[in-house]
Amino acid sequence: MPDGATLSTITERAIFGTCSTTLADWTGPRIFDEVSTVTVDVGSGELSSSTRDAILNDQSINAYAIGVDGRWELGQFKTASLISTGVYILSGLLRGSRGTEWAMTGHTSGETFLLLQAAGMRRVPMETGQLGIERTYRGVTLGRQLDTADDELFTNMGVGLKPFSPFDVRATRDSGDITLTWQRRSRLSTRTIGPLGISIPLGESVEAYSIDIYDDNTYTTVVRTLTSTTTSVEYSSADQTTDFGSPQATVYVGVYQLSAQVGRGTELQAAA
Repeated sequence: MPDGATLSTITERAIFGTCSTTLADWTGPRIFDEVSTVTVDVGSGELSSSTRDAILNDQSINAYAIGVDGRWELGQFKTASLISTGVYILSGLLRGSRGTEWAMTGHTSGETFLLLQAAGMRRVPMETGQLGIERTYRGVTLGRQLDTADDELFTNMGVGLKPFSPFDVRATRDSGDITLTWQRRSRLSTRTIGPLGISIPLGESVEAYSIDIYDDNTYTTVVRTLTSTTTSVEYSSADQTTDFGSPQATVYVGVYQLSAQVGRGTELQAAA
């Protein structure tokens, strides 16, 4: 990516704006949040309602991102109620899409709202070696000079390459030894029903996991890190005794799938 290069030419308008209310925390499963609402101002943009069935059958319908740089929750909305020019109350929210359930809490008023659609949006191509490097961008209106636009600094941390968090951590115990198991997820297309059975493609060049053992349920201090190339790992009685003084009835763990490009993915914290 040479300096001064034109990365893309966009001739459509994106629909985005600001949240004037705070999107409430959601800690439920992946079902519609029929309680929370959020008010967004998209200026001259327009939003429209859809149906539950349409949204469940197509992840692109009324897809949105709400948040700030480094913490975006993705989701979909069923109902967009127009209350004044460009201002809508969104409800019937399918929260935490595409592995962003970790961002379903901690929202604030004034966050950015973006309708996720092909029009008006482009992904900037970037090599792995360019990740983590701050770059300067300018969005220049077509037909105007480069110096008419302000600098925007952005560092691509490769969040779009991070593996989703695993799920369903379980523990079995045998003579004090603990075998931890979990299930992985994938950014690729998956199949969870039907006569051909479950198919969850790996989505990475190799399968690898990192498992942190925490000292308590605050998930603050790591006492040991285990590794595995399968969806299970053994935490021996001897290691537990070293870490805690005796085998444990409950252990607090953080499980990550690893990416060869960006390292640890999103963490799953669980008691087992």
